[in-house]
Amino acid sequence: GAAGSKRRLLIASLVVAVAAAAGTFALTRLFAPPAPDRPVRRFELPVNGPFRSSLVGALIAVSPDGRNLAYADGSKLFIRRLSRIEPVAIATHGDPGFLFWSPDSAWLGYLANGKLWKVPAAGGESAVIGDVNINVSGGAGASWGPDGRIVLATGEGGLYQIPARGGDLEKFVALDADRESDLHDPSWLPDGSGVLFSGHTTGGRPDHLVLYSGGRRKELLRIDGQDIWFPVYSPTGHILYRRQPINAGIWALPFSLERHEATGEPFLVAPDGDVPSVSSDGTLVHVKGMATRLTQMVWMDRSGKVLGPIGPPQEQWPFPELSPDGRHLSVSAKENEVADIWIHDVARGTRTRLSAANAAYSSGFWKPDGSALLYTEGSSVPFRLKVKAADGTGEAEPIGEGWGASYSRDGRYVLCSNLNKETGWDIWYLDLQGDGKPVRLVQAAGDQLWPRLSPDGRYFAYTSDEGGKTEVYLKEFPGGEGKWQVSVSGGYWPRWSKGGDRLYYVQDDTIDEVDVTTRPALRLGQPRVALKRPPLGWSILFGWPPGFDVSADGRRFVVAQPVGEKKDNTGIIVVENWLAEFARPR
Repeated sequence: GAAGSKRRLLIASLVVAVAAAAGTFALTRLFAPPAPDRPVRRFELPVNGPFRSSLVGALIAVSPDGRNLAYADGSKLFIRRLSRIEPVAIATHGDPGFLFWSPDSAWLGYLANGKLWKVPAAGGESAVIGDVNINVSGGAGASWGPDGRIVLATGEGGLYQIPARGGDLEKFVALDADRESDLHDPSWLPDGSGVLFSGHTTGGRPDHLVLYSGGRRKELLRIDGQDIWFPVYSPTGHILYRRQPINAGIWALPFSLERHEATGEPFLVAPDGDVPSVSSDGTLVHVKGMATRLTQMVWMDRSGKVLGPIGPPQEQWPFPELSPDGRHLSVSAKENEVADIWIHDVARGTRTRLSAANAAYSSGFWKPDGSALLYTEGSSVPFRLKVKAADGTGEAEPIGEGWGASYSRDGRYVLCSNLNKETGWDIWYLDLQGDGKPVRLVQAAGDQLWPRLSPDGRYFAYTSDEGGKTEVYLKEFPGGEGKWQVSVSGGYWPRWSKGGDRLYYVQDDTIDEVDVTTRPALRLGQPRVALKRPPLGWSILFGWPPGFDVSADGRRFVVAQPVGEKKDNTGIIVVENWLAEFARPR
């Protein structure tokens, strides 16, 4: 999208939680590689994880001079001098993400509250670099170059630049429009001669590593069917990056800084490594393993009492969908590294996998007769809408493009959102009894999402952030006339009651409800709290609150409960003179 445009949404890389590690360096020490006789020293820092988020980018970064490590732990930012035991807490504005250092190690940059900030490494007040009024997603990141330019990826579209002293975003590197959907994880070369990034192939993966220099692009590496994340130059003469899912870990590509070309074949450095960051003396810092958040769907009454579980704990996209008869629940979840839609039998406690390929982050919206589910397929825009029988039999039927789709009560219409790269996500509908061609319902600045038609088909609820805060609105269907604001202090995930006389939506940790009268004219009641649910304990994608569903009688809610973390020995690893381990026969 254009500089200064409103927030965007990209689902493409949401199957995995991803981010960027800035790799700026101090020029005075740049060209002195580690002494070959130095031993490898590897140790783990006693800090909490998981240090990475699909929302806020890289949550660890070592300073170019190798003296400090910055890391974010939830809403807190810490800088730890590697010569000391205790870290120092740094005051920030909002939840810090996108951690990146200035080349002289004097400043730490971060993103929070829609702005790019910098804070003195010694502590003090944060200063605004500029507004970033665009949504950020997996693959986003920032890097501070030696000439004072910061290069930014939003996880969508091309790369931007902004002066470190403050200013406006400007386009920096454009997409290869014929084959790319977005660019990820920018990182300056230490001499300022170019920027590394990974490119996301349309309909595929971020599978190619690119150097942008002198106004031209040069592909350094392509791994078909694999992901390349977090490329960063190491003064050992390598580009380090994270590869996944096959032979996952941190890899090193031999690279000539002078000739701007690869000089050898990649090799695996840390099989358990993620989010690499390197100082100018060759010290490698990376995350060891990752923590997986586990949730379990439960029934909860209006008092907040848990009435019983629905299915086992899973790594879930916590946005459940009850079938029309209330007997089954669909939810997207990942098991054994495979993401799919799971269908839980609410009464019997059994479950089945829908086997909908590449349907992550799309929990499945039930066809009105309960015979099939509508879901989104794909890893980049444009996403494909498909319908598959609920019993898993037969082939999935494609019906168009879109995300966040839902049926009308009679099954004739499908409402969904589609991306306009200039203004954000707009709302469209498909007439399945007509020509099936998409018709635009709402176009406005920002993102218009999660359309839901009223049971009588006269109005549709949706969310919009065009006013700066996400709220729930109503419009008439099918013409899109009128506009009535339902929520008053923020709202997500609108849902109609079975009788159409009530709208539910999420506001932070509460589920609110509003009485709705549609005849003879539309009237809205005052929002009231229907359920105060326990917080999940961590941030969901893009800062969204987790979803919910509600029983036909409005007395019970399906909500996600935190179960804990499936930890894979998470931690921050520091490796001094990492190359020595590979330079000698072992």
